[in-house]
Amino acid sequence: MLNWKGAIFFGALATLACGKSTDLGSNSGWLDVPEDAAAEDEAQILYDNPRELVFGLALHDTTLFALVRQDGDSQLVSCPVARCGSERTILARGGTFAQIADTFTKTPLVIVGGQLAWFVGPPGASIATCPTTGCDEPNVVESGSIDGNVDGLAADDESVYWTSGWERSSIWRLRVGESTPQLVRHLPTRPTGIVTEHDEFVYYVTADGISRARKDGSADPEVVVEEREIHGMAAGADALYYTTRTLAGRIVRCPWSAACEATSLVKRQRFPTTLRHAGIELFWLSFPFGGIVNGLDTTGKLSSCRLPECDEVQDVDVRFDTTTSVAASSSFLVWTEPGVIRSLSR
Repeated sequence: MLNWKGAIFFGALATLACGKSTDLGSNSGWLDVPEDAAAEDEAQILYDNPRELVFGLALHDTTLFALVRQDGDSQLVSCPVARCGSERTILARGGTFAQIADTFTKTPLVIVGGQLAWFVGPPGASIATCPTTGCDEPNVVESGSIDGNVDGLAADDESVYWTSGWERSSIWRLRVGESTPQLVRHLPTRPTGIVTEHDEFVYYVTADGISRARKDGSADPEVVVEEREIHGMAAGADALYYTTRTLAGRIVRCPWSAACEATSLVKRQRFPTTLRHAGIELFWLSFPFGGIVNGLDTTGKLSSCRLPECDEVQDVDVRFDTTTSVAASSSFLVWTEPGVIRSLSR
């Protein structure tokens, strides 16, 4: 279960070089976690600046990766979670990142085989990749979407996958080190999210449930869950997890198989959405009104439970808006609120 010992990460970076840089500039807004911040039940504020934007988050153990913008300067940043003030690195900036600043308020950011991958604009038109060690300019490939709509991004050890298109829906794959995406399969219905099983399949959400398709595209997709109002998925070692708003909101476990034997782990949740899995824990967001009200931020909950039973749920009140992102690792949980990024030690 979580140790609700936390911190906030995010802010303004000032450096003039393209590619990897440790020139941190001054008055950046990033701060280190205080060494004496040992209280487990009190969050630590490390950054608070409502003028700045964060587009995406990813975690690898204790390293944070973030797409951020300050004063129109978009950057890909990495840092040890507890030392973002003094030890952060700018992996890349400018060029492609200007497109993010102009067209996105939020994008998935995933790690695949030593690379980071994310969307660049116009919205859904392209996928960008950059090594986790930095790059002078990200590799950018077309998404394959004929109408510019991309609804999900996921990765296994070798490839990044995404769903694209409303008019002609499909799943695409880009292998690490390659520059040409491959069509996995055209889909009969529009997908709205995707996760990968590390063996044979990718799983995606539709209006009527969850389906799966082989990664090599060798067979027609098959339905594994018939249930409406699914708003989040996460991949575990032995099961798929998802949130549903059917009846009272629930967190559901579905073993990796063609015939899902669904088990409700947590019930009576208020409109659960974004779901993350890390180690032996699940994390999800819940909105009291089912989403953002009139485009403004609202107070909701970030919840967690420990697998396999999930018999105890911990909640923390948080403020969300349309740019909210969440990332989890075996060491930290990180999320954004308006103008800040918060982290909880686990």
